[in-house]
Amino acid sequence: MKKLLVTLCAMFLFFGALGVANAALLDRGGGLIYDDVLNITWLQDASYAQTQGVATDSYYAAMTWANNLTYYDSVRDVTWDDWRLPKNTPINGSTWSISNVKRDGTADFGSNISESGTLYAGSTASEMAYMFYNSLNNDGKFQINGDVRTDGTYGLINIGPFINLRTDDDDIYWSSTKHPSDDNSAFWFNFDNGVQYTSGTSYSYNRAWAVRDGDVAAAPIPGAVWLLGSGLIGIVGIRRRYRN
Repeated sequence: MKKLLVTLCAMFLFFGALGVANAALLDRGGGLIYDDVLNITWLQDASYAQTQGVATDSYYAAMTWANNLTYYDSVRDVTWDDWRLPKNTPINGSTWSISNVKRDGTADFGSNISESGTLYAGSTASEMAYMFYNSLNNDGKFQINGDVRTDGTYGLINIGPFINLRTDDDDIYWSSTKHPSDDNSAFWFNFDNGVQYTSGTSYSYNRAWAVRDGDVAAAPIPGAVWLLGSGLIGIVGIRRRYRN
């Protein structure tokens, strides 16, 4: 009996670990996509503001739109009103690296931020960079060694479950994070070439993509885990009855 319990517990932990290791973009329905690594929910329509006919060109226009957005979730019959723009934190985890633009992913200005093979591979410091390089598994215009890709395989090749994710050179997306030493400048990310930088808050060509913290739905438990859980409960019950 003890060996069986140990085996079942080990299998339960194994399947649970698989669920944690396999990061994914999960379509929750209702136009909402959950990122289980960043633990945020993205609007499936990456240009929803433009779909609504709202201009979000400047930083403050984008921030105002996101902060005041109400979105009706037809699947859960809920109106979500806690939206924001994607954010940035230092790629090295402590201090901003913005003195130079780098292509090897080691600075907050430049390319390959969180890209595999870089010093900070898989970093979630930049939510949009993580989306581009990791969740969607795209490559930037510049290789880690600094060379420009010439084979045409870079950019937003994979858009995943999203719609209206723009890649024009002028259609870059605002971050909610301002330049650490310039209140009149804010971060943005370009999904056409994988570059992150800052522009003046009055810059009038950017877009806004709304996200919210957390998941709109509880993560489903795989059928195998349910069966294992039920088996454990049943065995414990039988053992108790046997003891009695």
